Amino acid sequence: MREAARKEGPRRDAPAGSLTTILGAPILRRGPPDRDAMRIFVVSDTHDVPISELELISKEAKKRECECIIHCGDLEDAHLGHPALGDLPIWVYLTNLNERVPATLPSNWHLLQNDERQVIEFGVKKKTRIYVNHYLGVEVLRSQLGFPSLQAAASELLAVVQNATDPAERALALRSYLDLTDNQDLPATRRVALCKQAAPLIQSAEQKRLFLAALGRIPSPDAFDLILPHLADEAIRAEAGTAVLNVAERLLKGQNAPKVAPRLIAPLEKVAEATAGTESMRTSGPMAPRSSHCGLRTKCAVTTLSAFMVMVSGLVVPGA
Repeated sequence: MREAARKEGPRRDAPAGSLTTILGAPILRRGPPDRDAMRIFVVSDTHDVPISELELISKEAKKRECECIIHCGDLEDAHLGHPALGDLPIWVYLTNLNERVPATLPSNWHLLQNDERQVIEFGVKKKTRIYVNHYLGVEVLRSQLGFPSLQAAASELLAVVQNATDPAERALALRSYLDLTDNQDLPATRRVALCKQAAPLIQSAEQKRLFLAALGRIPSPDAFDLILPHLADEAIRAEAGTAVLNVAERLLKGQNAPKVAPRLIAPLEKVAEATAGTESMRTSGPMAPRSSHCGLRTKCAVTTLSAFMVMVSGLVVPGA
């Protein structure tokens, strides 16, 4: 928790003014200032904080005469809009933790969605802009420094994948694009969205293997929607099954494992169904796969799937 000062602010009893937007985020337009600085209370990572301690945030903010609260992310869904956080204007950056955001919130609450450009602007004549992000947000900094933004780079690479006549150039562009999805500083939802953009351009079996490998590194249940259809393709069924297990493994190691566990059951069952009886078929005979693509023989063995199902079942709360 810390204070951030700026050179403009209203009287404590002055009207807050009106809300509008800039770069997809709210703006708080203040009345005429009568003091040298505005105090902003900044907090983050309260996902494991009880309600009783949330009240400390609003109490401390008012004790320090702060005029608003900025929460940089990892606030429980159940705490969104909670009166324990008081009546000061509050901006909250939504992260992967937030899956059930209330449809309506008190008027003093403002949400910043996953986006590259999260800016709150204060002031009328002299404006102060604050960039808020739970993640590193390097892409915004790069774009401000004159480097291409991630979206610009992604669009350019996709255009090459779609239009290049040289297969080698197309393959290199696809690999470079999929490398973007491996950026650990991006929210998992954004990484899946990048993969979804490329999905219509994925054609050959080798391209599909690269695509599935990229999806398997993203800890998001949304990745399953792009992976599971490939279980129907015998040529890449092994890679699709491996990708499902890789995603499940990452999710089960995360702090939200109990919350996402119910969403793992159906994908794991589909892998078990699609690969049933393939162990002996894939390990001998003329149709046996090349060694570089037979990871499913061990990864998707019945014992491995059973272990995953046991882990998932232990985390699922009946009736949840």
